[in-house]
Amino acid sequence: MIPGPTPVTRSIQDQMGKETVAFGDSGFVEDFSNILVDLKELWHCDGEVFVVSGSGTLAMEMAIANTTRKGDRVLICSNGFFGDRFIDMCERKGLEVDVLSAEWGTSITPEMVEARLEAEEYDVVTVTHVETSTGVAAPIAAIGEVIRKHPRTLYIVDGVAASAGVEEYMDTMGIDIILSCSQKAFGVAPGLAILWAGSKAMARRETLGLIPESYIDFDKWLPVMHDPRKYWGTPPINLI
Repeated sequence: MIPGPTPVTRSIQDQMGKETVAFGDSGFVEDFSNILVDLKELWHCDGEVFVVSGSGTLAMEMAIANTTRKGDRVLICSNGFFGDRFIDMCERKGLEVDVLSAEWGTSITPEMVEARLEAEEYDVVTVTHVETSTGVAAPIAAIGEVIRKHPRTLYIVDGVAASAGVEEYMDTMGIDIILSCSQKAFGVAPGLAILWAGSKAMARRETLGLIPESYIDFDKWLPVMHDPRKYWGTPPINLI
């Protein structure tokens, strides 16, 4: 019942303590490939999954970088400190930001989101599934039903404190991107950024062309996610 990192069980520590091999090692390539298949299946992702070296914050920035361009409009639904973290990221990228803020200890409601979407048009809506600073869980499925009525709007869910601990299904919940990391419900040491991008999010990335960011560009990582023998950035082998 702490913000994390959560304790790492001995069985996982033993796996992390194995000899470090090259990223092209056949055993590692097989493990990495299987993990990517499993992550897509478990979260019902019809697009791509990215597992890269980094924290949950990097995954947040990766989500924004690959779905927006300067001048796009973003609605940030914030239930606390980490919801607010999206504000700085989006403003630095030159996005037009509106914020729906819940009183700490409560959550943004689907009705609040619906009212804002009926009044304004947004390219992206972000919601924090479980707000680390308060422990509040947002009704992401019900909010997803609202966003479905606005087909051009992408739905980004920050799953850092939720993924693998509570249900997150991209198809039934209408989610376009889920971002997460390894050190919460997964029970692995810090260092893995994990991001699921559905087909709608990947289609949006195609419309952006060359983006300013390099390390977190989907296009740089796609060849690796399709074939882990390829290289862009060194994978965190022992964590994977």
